[in-house]
Amino acid sequence: DKLGSEAYNQKLSEKRANQVRDYLIAQGIEADRLVAVGKGELVPVVDCDGVKGRKALIECLAPNRRVEIEATRSMEKGCK
Repeated sequence: DKLGSEAYNQKLSEKRANQVRDYLIAQGIEADRLVAVGKGELVPVVDCDGVKGRKALIECLAPNRRVEIEATRSMEKGCK
């Protein structure tokens, strides 16, 4: 979000995505069914332009600090 540098936010986003991926693997999801992608500042859900004060800005930007998961059906082994 706007509170960190683009490089820092990208690295943080990738770390979050990988942590969720690792958690799902630990819960029994097959690793080859998961791809972790950090989007950094590229896809915000909220825009907090005009928000005054650090605390208010942190609260406003909270929805942008998220992990999204897309579920797809797996193909059975041997299927083409």
